Amino acid sequence: MHSEPRSNFRLDIQGLRAVAVIAVVVYHSIPDALPGGYTGVDVFFVISGFLITDHLYRGYVATGRVDFAKFYSRRALRILPAALLVVLLTVVASAIFLPPLLLEETLSAAIATALYVPNMYFAFTGTNYLAETVPSVFQHYWSLGVEEQFYVLWPLTLLLVLAITKKNRRWLVPILGILILVSFVAGILLTVRSQPWAFFSLPTRAWELGTGGVLAIVLARLPKSVRLSRPVSGAIAAVGFAGLLWAFFVFDETVAFPGVAAAIPVVSTACLLLAGAHGSHVFSQILTNRVAIFIGAISYSMYLVHWPLIVITEAHVGYENPLPIWVALVLGACSVPLGYLSYRFVEQPTRRLRFAASMPRRTVIMSTAVSASIAAILLIALPAVSGRDFTTSRTAEATNARTSPMSASYVPINLRPALRNASDSVPAIYADGCHDNTFTNTEPRACEFDAADEEAPLVALVGDSHAAQWFPALERLVADGRISLVVYTKSSCPASDYPVLLRGVAYGACDDFRAAVQTDIQERQPDIVLLSSYGDGYAATSSTATFSDDWKSGIESFIKKLPASTTPVVLLDTPNLRATPAICLSAHVDSPEDCAASRADALDSDATRAERMLKVQEIDMSDYFCDSRLCPVIIGNELVYRDSHHVTVEWSERLAGVLGDRIESIQ
Repeated sequence: MHSEPRSNFRLDIQGLRAVAVIAVVVYHSIPDALPGGYTGVDVFFVISGFLITDHLYRGYVATGRVDFAKFYSRRALRILPAALLVVLLTVVASAIFLPPLLLEETLSAAIATALYVPNMYFAFTGTNYLAETVPSVFQHYWSLGVEEQFYVLWPLTLLLVLAITKKNRRWLVPILGILILVSFVAGILLTVRSQPWAFFSLPTRAWELGTGGVLAIVLARLPKSVRLSRPVSGAIAAVGFAGLLWAFFVFDETVAFPGVAAAIPVVSTACLLLAGAHGSHVFSQILTNRVAIFIGAISYSMYLVHWPLIVITEAHVGYENPLPIWVALVLGACSVPLGYLSYRFVEQPTRRLRFAASMPRRTVIMSTAVSASIAAILLIALPAVSGRDFTTSRTAEATNARTSPMSASYVPINLRPALRNASDSVPAIYADGCHDNTFTNTEPRACEFDAADEEAPLVALVGDSHAAQWFPALERLVADGRISLVVYTKSSCPASDYPVLLRGVAYGACDDFRAAVQTDIQERQPDIVLLSSYGDGYAATSSTATFSDDWKSGIESFIKKLPASTTPVVLLDTPNLRATPAICLSAHVDSPEDCAASRADALDSDATRAERMLKVQEIDMSDYFCDSRLCPVIIGNELVYRDSHHVTVEWSERLAGVLGDRIESIQ
């Protein structure tokens, strides 16, 4: 992702860098214009693996050793100055423009970045299903984390394999190939089981850099007399370009990635590197024109600055208000002059530091010290940020649930839950395992909660996290002796025989789980089955124009499998605000109305419209969330939503009495 020394300098590689960074910037600026532009990072990985391995291998062949100190000092000089400067500037800009509640996460991510482990940080936070989904201003640094960790381990791995194959170099490439294959397979398996770890971690991404590395070794070992003809190199380049265009324009966020799909941009990049190693080809003019070479030279700095520009602006205006296309284009375009300034005044001068060439160990030590110092400063600042309150000094009275609720006019000091704790306001069934929050389990636990009154009707709660959010209300009804309850809920698994795609892959575990639920319900014969699901979420990943019909048919299919004595009831979905209220409220403590969503937008759901067409009983609680115009986010002293579309435990409990009345009216 960064520039390399000019030995064996290839203009086509600069052009390939330009293709990669333009793809990434366009994708982040206008995702619909280039839905697979995120694969530009994979192009960078292959290039980086190719160049550093070429440097290491040729140096080993020439001297019989690997100069680790010199290698790491060069890497430090080429990566860290610009990266750390952007970290500091981003922290300052975040403190000025981001909503206050985001600052704690921003500093945490900045610390991880300064310590060279941002990818591990994002993998860890990404595996939390309940974590805030607002993108971090440092999220793009994950790829640098992968590369930095690769730079630490790859030279050691290469030297070890060289030592093992010293007597027979024919085994060098096969052994490295086995390591690459292991990494590739790990990525495929983990993409299904834990996509964030597959996406962000080095073990599942190393094969991409390793592919470039093995190609470099193969080319370095070829006799100089062996060269591809112009037609052959042109054909290989054509395959490479076609593969990249396919990835850029056909892939989107529903593709299971990295997985098998990552092989397309990786192999395509390898094809272009191979073709370029044997002279010009029919696509050379695309990769070696002056504009491409210029963009390629500043690509590293462009990559660093483009993401904070976009994310900070989005956060400042509010995620519920998508940036106009022209604004997104301007922000993306601004990465070019800013990238040039960083390249001209940071990257270039630090490469020419003479002391670094003569004293490489000092370079490594100083770079490490600077990074550690930045991390320490941010760590010191973190408690001050994390201790802040995001309220006024006034209290508010609790209010009973009622239709057309009024919005609070300020964030009260006795808000339940506090804005800082909003994301932790989750039903108890997450902690005790009654809600299945995994993506592999197929057996429902079917937790039972019995009322003291043996005559109380048995209610079965079925669905995904939007069904689980009603558990606090139903638990209160159990405590009051009004119902007994059995819970069958699983994340991203709706109460509908609808073919769910999870990261582009058929969610087979959900199908099996749902079938097991249907069998268990047949045995228990509950009086009522409450069906509730996050319809908007499945509509967003649907690849068909018939989602409404498919969703309706899926629910009808599920209902047909219920016992004849059971009454099916569809609990219509809660409002979807499209943005997390707590973040907005932290910047609008005196005007919570600014964070409310319009009723028309929050309840505009294809799934809900389809559910209303079902010939079954339904419960619609929307009038307790919204008035005729707005859906407030604070009612009385209670925060209504823990994120953009899940209800807090406190508000769910507040609606218990109303929900109980609706259930009893069905019997």
